Amino acid sequence: MLGKLRWGATHPPLDPGVPLAGRTVLVTGANTGLGHEAAVQFAALGCARLLLGVRSAAKGENAKARILARCPPGRDPASVVVLTVEMGDFASVMGFVRDLGKEVGGEGGLDAAVLCAGVGPPRYEAIGGWETGVMVNVLAMAAMALGVLPLMDREKGRLCFVNSSGSDLVRAEWVEGHGGSLLACANDREGWTSMKGYCTVKLLGLAVMKAVARAAGEDGVVVNAVCPGMCKTDLGRDHPWYEKVAMGIVSPWIHRSAEGGSRFPGQRHAAGEGEPWEALAQ
Repeated sequence: MLGKLRWGATHPPLDPGVPLAGRTVLVTGANTGLGHEAAVQFAALGCARLLLGVRSAAKGENAKARILARCPPGRDPASVVVLTVEMGDFASVMGFVRDLGKEVGGEGGLDAAVLCAGVGPPRYEAIGGWETGVMVNVLAMAAMALGVLPLMDREKGRLCFVNSSGSDLVRAEWVEGHGGSLLACANDREGWTSMKGYCTVKLLGLAVMKAVARAAGEDGVVVNAVCPGMCKTDLGRDHPWYEKVAMGIVSPWIHRSAEGGSRFPGQRHAAGEGEPWEALAQ
């Protein structure tokens, strides 16, 4: 595991290099970490409109200003639009989808979406009867994706979930006693740990991605999930101080930068084949 993390830290993805002139792109969780860096990259790649999904207008405007400051001169501030959403509230998610639909002009108006908003809670907490990670990273994400899907360009659209290979670490015995239900396991307070919660939520996230891909049917919308690797972000901001100290010691050896991890949604492969977003440039 440590060897893989070290390799990942020293081998970031290549820059996407996909021109996005004339395209409309959505990034959620765009005020910090991977989402923010992905938004900066999309702006630099020349997308016509960049839509930022954030929790509050204040955070969104701050993120917008920082993105514009890193863009080439001449970027129209009006081309970066802030939309608010509270991922712990289904009504807010549905309101966000309605607002998004108005911004892109309805069905087919959105070329690409990167769903990056998420949490990594250090302790068990519940929202409306659901563990926080399950609510935000799984259920609300599913509701958002299914709402966003009809707005995608049906020929070349790209809908990307930011996930993690931590899903590989889920153990079969974790779901024993839950009737084989991974969802029930992830939502159970008894025996919950931050590691167990993180991994089960990521596996559930892959199930959501596959369900949304099936919903996309035979259209040209590509639905996928990417693992950015272990990156230096503020996802662990609510964890205990001693965990932060320990992570700070090993961070230089195993962490990619947030900018490096953010290249994953549109990354180019070293062999130059299978570029997942190349159709958007055509």
